[in-house]
Amino acid sequence: MMSAETTAKHGGAVSVREYLNDRELLLTAGVHPDDAGYCILEAIAHAAARPKTDDPVALNRPDYRPLNDGLWGSDEARTEHMLRLEEAVGPWWEAADEADRLAWAERVVIATVNRIIAELPGLPDAVRTQCRDARTIAEAAEAAARADWAAEEGPDARATSPSAMASIDWAATWAAAMAATWAAAEHVLILAVDIWIEAIPAGEE
Repeated sequence: MMSAETTAKHGGAVSVREYLNDRELLLTAGVHPDDAGYCILEAIAHAAARPKTDDPVALNRPDYRPLNDGLWGSDEARTEHMLRLEEAVGPWWEAADEADRLAWAERVVIATVNRIIAELPGLPDAVRTQCRDARTIAEAAEAAARADWAAEEGPDARATSPSAMASIDWAATWAAAMAATWAAAEHVLILAVDIWIEAIPAGEE
């Protein structure tokens, strides 16, 4: 298997999909020392001929790790949907300024409450409706907190203040944790990927 340094000597950066396809590799969960496997962020690093890392800040990416490490039905599914996510979000993220990124994160969080948290098992109808109808970060924070108290299953709503919820990490962690509680785990993860992609402003995909 070629290292990042070898990739650099043979023409530099390639797309992540090309990097994985050329080596017949699939993404897997977790952190991988040396060349022993890849998560999406590690693959992004080596495809760009950079040292291997899963640090989203170092790679100028949102934190994909909770989605990458979710309970996918197969590594083939993990790979396809994480590549789909990176191909849509990565270039946009690199070009976006901080205000655009924050606005996008807010859209992702609100949609996560509307479409994922609202479907937690055991929610009273009023709470489910409140989650589906949230349109602001403040409304999403209140709805998520009520859902956390009412749900029979599901992750803790660790961040329920509007400022804390305006974070892409919050949405990703919730989606992955939700998937862990549902039999249809992959369905939730695919929906989370769709939400992230759909949050990119129209015409900027």
